[in-house]
Formats: sequence, C-alpha cells, structure tokens
Amino acid sequence: MKNKKLVLSVLSTAVVSSMAASAYAAPDSGFYIGGAVDKYYTISEFIDQKETAKNEVLQASFANVVYVHEDGRAAKLEEIVDEGSLSGALRQPTADDFEDKYTNAATGEEVDPKSQLDPVEGDLKVESVSAINAKKLEVKFGAAVDVAEAEDDTNYLLTGLTGIAIDDIQYDEETKTATIILDNPIPNGTTFALTIQPIPSKDDASNKTELFTKTLTFSDTTKPTYVSTSYPEAGVAELKFSEELSTEGTVKVYDGASEVTGLSISLKSDDASVLSISGLEVNKDYKVVIVGAKDQSGNLISPNPKEVMIKSTVTETVPPTISAIKAKDHSTLEITFSEKLKKIATSPDKYATVTVDGTEADGTQTFDEETNTLTVDLGTAAPSADGVLSVSVKDFKDLSNNAGAEFTKAVSFVATGPVLKSTEVKSISGTKYVVLTFDENIDGTTVEGTDITGTYVTPENVLKNVDSATIDETTAISVTDNQLFLDVSGLEAGTYTLTIPAADVVDGDGNAAAEDVTFTFTLTASGDTSKPEVVNVYLPGDTVTPISATAGRNEVYVEFSKEMGASALDEANYKIEGRTVFEDAVFVGDKKLVKLILKEGAITISGDQELQISSAVKAENNVALDAYAEDFNFEENVKPTFVSATLVDGDEIKVKFSEVMNAASLEDDDDFEVIVNGIKRTVSKVEAAGTAGTDDDEFVITFSSALTADELANGVIQVKLVADSDATDIATVGNPVVGNVTKDVQK
Repeated sequence: MKNKKLVLSVLSTAVVSSMAASAYAAPDSGFYIGGAVDKYYTISEFIDQKETAKNEVLQASFANVVYVHEDGRAAKLEEIVDEGSLSGALRQPTADDFEDKYTNAATGEEVDPKSQLDPVEGDLKVESVSAINAKKLEVKFGAAVDVAEAEDDTNYLLTGLTGIAIDDIQYDEETKTATIILDNPIPNGTTFALTIQPIPSKDDASNKTELFTKTLTFSDTTKPTYVSTSYPEAGVAELKFSEELSTEGTVKVYDGASEVTGLSISLKSDDASVLSISGLEVNKDYKVVIVGAKDQSGNLISPNPKEVMIKSTVTETVPPTISAIKAKDHSTLEITFSEKLKKIATSPDKYATVTVDGTEADGTQTFDEETNTLTVDLGTAAPSADGVLSVSVKDFKDLSNNAGAEFTKAVSFVATGPVLKSTEVKSISGTKYVVLTFDENIDGTTVEGTDITGTYVTPENVLKNVDSATIDETTAISVTDNQLFLDVSGLEAGTYTLTIPAADVVDGDGNAAAEDVTFTFTLTASGDTSKPEVVNVYLPGDTVTPISATAGRNEVYVEFSKEMGASALDEANYKIEGRTVFEDAVFVGDKKLVKLILKEGAITISGDQELQISSAVKAENNVALDAYAEDFNFEENVKPTFVSATLVDGDEIKVKFSEVMNAASLEDDDDFEVIVNGIKRTVSKVEAAGTAGTDDDEFVITFSSALTADELANGVIQVKLVADSDATDIATVGNPVVGNVTKDVQK
C-alpha cells in the first residue's frame, strides 16, 4: 500500500537521523511492525536485518507499522507517506498506535509499548484520517464524541470521488474511531478530500471538534497474502489474509487427489479478510487451492494460485451442560450453557431442540457468545396463560461437536411487558431518529400515534414543553421488531425527557409495560451541511415520477435529493460526453426537479452516452454536488427529412426519407399531396415499401386516376409533404418530420 520507494527513502532517513532526548514517556525507539508480524526492531537491528525487516513491513501494511524516533515522537508509515516527509508526520505517540504485544526481533522477549506511554487525556479533535483499503476510510478522534453525530453521514463530505458515496459509518467508542464504508472502491492514483463537520463531545454537546479537511492520495498495488488458519469450531477452518478481499476467486478443497464437494465456502460478512470453510470432517487433512482472489483494489493474491493445508483437530471431549433456564415471559426462554454452542441448523439458525409440555418451539433462536445464553422465541409452543410447565432441551453441541445430554426442568411462565433497554440518537438515510430498544418485540399498532409528552431544556437553559405541536406522533413513530424509531428531525436543540404511556407499549401477547416508558436524549444544533445527490434521471418517454407525467421530446429531467440553488438552472453545468447540448433549464414542481431542454439535433446517433453534471451545481445550503457522470441510452433527436420521390407505376410513387419512419404516422394517408400539372390527385393509400404496417424509410403512395401516356411523357409530377404532417421517426418520443417540402417525381 502506498508508494514503496518513498517509504524506503523515509526508512533510510529514520535510521540515520540525529538523536535527541524525549520530552515525555515513550516506547523505545525503533520499528513496531504489527498486523500478522508483531515484531519490534531497534534501529540498529533493523539495519542489520534490512531485507527481512523490509519484507515484514510490506506484509504488515504501512497502516500497521509505527516508527518511534529517538526523541520519543512517532508516526505510522502510512502517515509519513500521506505527509510526504518524516519530520512533518512525527507526533506524540498514543496507545491507539500500538498493538498489545510485540516480539523483540533480536532477543525474542515480549515488548509492551503501551506500558511505556504517559497517560494522555485526548484533545477533542480529529487526530487522523487514513484509507484502510479501497472501500474503507478511518477517522480517529482524540476524545470520545457523540455516537449519533459520528455515524451521521451528513457530517462527512467527500470531494474528488466520482461514482463513490458513503454507504455506512461505524463508530467504535472504545478506540474513538469512525470507519467510513464506501459503496464502491477508490481507483488507484485517486486524490480526494474528506471534510468533517464539527462533531460534539460525548459528554458536552456544546463542545465540538473543529472543521477538519484532509486531502489523501490513494494507491494500493500490494498483493494480498495468506497469513494463517484458525479453527473456531469443529469442522470449520478460517483462513486469514493480510487485508480484506473483494472476492475469494475460485476455491477448491481436496482430500488427497479428490475434490471435496458440499462444503460451505465464503468470505465472512463481518470480516472480508477471512475465508470461512465449513463442513469439514474433523481430524482429517485437506488441501485448499485458491485462484484469483483479489483485494478491494483488484490486486491478485500472491502467490496465485495459493495452496494451504488445513486440519480441524478435535481433542476436547467434555460435553456442554445447562446451568439455568428462565422464562422472560410467555413467549421467550433464556437458557444458559457452560460453553459456546454450534448451530445444528441454519435458515433459520437453530442451536437446540426446545419443547414446552411436549410442543416444540418453532420461533427464532439467537446465541450470545459472551454469556453463552440461548434466547428462544417459543412461537406456537408459548403457553396462553401463567403456569409452571415442563421445558426440555436436547440436540445441542459445543464447538468441538460434543453432544450435551437432554435436560428437563419445570419452569414458571409469568406474563411481563416490554422493558426499555437502551436509547440512542441515530441518523438513518439522512433522517435523525431516537431509537428505543426494548427487551422484546413490541406491537407497532398500539404505539404508533400514541401521545408523547415531556419537556426539554434548550442550550440557553430555557425549559419548554413537548406536545403534539412539537412532535406529530401520527407520522413520527415507527416500529421494527424490538425497536421504536422516533423521528426528531427538525426539533430544536436541547436535552429532552419524554414519556410514552405504559398502556401503549405492548408486546406481541398484549402484555403492556409495567410503567410509563421515560427516556432522555440530547439533540445538538447543526446546520444542513449535507451534499445534494442525483436521485434519478428521466429521458424522453420516461414517466417522471415526482410530477406523474411523461417526459416529452427533447426533455431530460434531473431529480435531486434536496432543494437546489440557481446553479442548477445553468444549462452549461450539464453536458453529454463533454458537449454543451442543452439550451434551457427550469425547475418543475419544486426545486428538486430540473427540466433540461436539448438543442434540436444535438444527439445525432442513438446509443449509450455519458451525462455529466458539474460540481458547480449547488443546493440551497450552498453545498456542492459531487461531480456526476452516468451512462444513459440517449436517442437521436434529429428531425427526419423527405429526400426523394420516384414513379414506380402509373398510380404509385415511392417516397424516401432520411431515416426509418414510424409506419402508423404515415399510413394515415393525410401527409402527402400528389400534384400532376398543377392539379392535385386524391391520395388513396400510403404503405411501407417493404411490408405494410412496418417501420421503413421508404413508402409507396397510391393515388387516383393513373397517369396517361402524355402525362407520363410530358407532365410535371410532384409530391408534397404537407406543412402540418404528423409523421415521425421511430424514437421513443418520435422526432417530427420537416414538413412543407415538395419534390419532383423522378420518372
């Protein structure tokens, strides 16, 4: 990753730099190589083992290598490359820079750099921005920030990336790091900028980071490599790679010389650097061959193909046991085990067979690996009333495939209502919500539209009431499973304390909450800094959804995600394949929809062409659109012309057009006049020259009173395409013919 020559130059500078005393406690100087390497080199040892160390640096990736200077300052190699110099990148090291343990390359002793650091209270700022790979950016904050604001995509603006947008943002409170996940990979050699709006502190909404902008140049030509194999459970192998993969390519598993089929092979959904292979026989050797695996930048695995020997060895033979069974309510059981369980079925996931008084539970099962607790939705096995019933649990296995003994216990079932577990402010698709999570699913029909009351205190310390004028409960509340979403977009900044009546918070069995549900949250003041996006483009003949109308000839509609400014009406900001082809632009309906008018004849050939919209187009909040470029099938808009007329029989004339015409528009017999020696003859029929009713560029006109020999020899015969002809070509919205044209008939 990054420019290797620059890094090698930086390393040379580092190892010969002058010594200086450290101004604060810092790890020993040298190179801390993390990732899958986890080694520490003193500067002298790095020089002595230069080739080995250099290869380990490249294997670990520059984001996982920290250089600590003699003066105690430090920088990751990735930061040095981004900065372009060693001196500009050095800073005070933090615990986040290092992994927990390294091995001294010279002595083999364990090294703990974090223990050598001074405890540092982080500043409320954006400390760094870096690219983890082609689809992930990492933003590190100096202190804990508000989770909802850190995960709000409107607080992040990407410029310089075409066709790439933010797909998701995940903030880790422990590491104070936001990971930005993009919908498409960044091409190598791309320079772009990320602007981060002020983000409030977790503890004080009035204290915010400063506006931050970082320009990055992304390049990744490092090939991914196989690192190691682990076995999370019996019959499952997980192959770890040096970075996330975009595709595993072709994976074959062999038992000796025979290919093994029926295995489940895929990249893990939560960690694309891990290839999971399940369905293996335990204590058996297999060979895995991987061909064509690629990272997010399209770099092929090295070597390619890669062969790995795997074996799921099982020696643990102690079966799992059950320590507790508890009924949360009539419909849910919680069963605690002595260890982790493996799934005995999928789609849906199943960990054990559970029966209540002989009826098998057929609802969903989820397993918490931290507490070894299985939560079972009883489904049709749920009792209809309070009581003590027999619960049996069997068919469960631990990760080593050891089967547990069937367990039966008398369990007391008592109906209880939902209990609020957490409150979170979260931005979802640009809309801000308060998300209430309960311990069980709640009934949306009883709570949607309920009366929410309460108070809030503004940043100026003014107490105000909340009522239906503040929150429109009929539209602001929605429910999905065990979560209630309250739309709070547009509400005034402040700290809110709201209450929902207990009777309206009901589970699927009709059990209401034991008491009113009261929750508190804080909203911060923030202007609209979100960037506009192109939602849709409508071509001639398309149904323009926002106005329920059909786009006419030469009309192209562009629908934006937000109200746009005057720059959206500058037709020069819209081009097709770099050409200025539009002559007018107007808002239609509202300022989100722009109608563009194509210049006559601007599109000469039908086919896929790129519509380009300049980043000079801005929304009403003055935030610019990311430069837009997408391919569309534009149809030509050149008006057809009447080319020639030829006599083919005594009463028939064949006319030719510049292009294929719509047969129905000409065969209505009202587009032509046949004139012989200045006198009109009646046109009785017009048909396509090939097959009647078929679109063609030639048509035959039949007229009354066939020509006499004298008229044929000496007469002046003409065909006129009338001025008000409604004939068109075959475009979706037909281009009208150029009318009021008279041609002499060739004899």
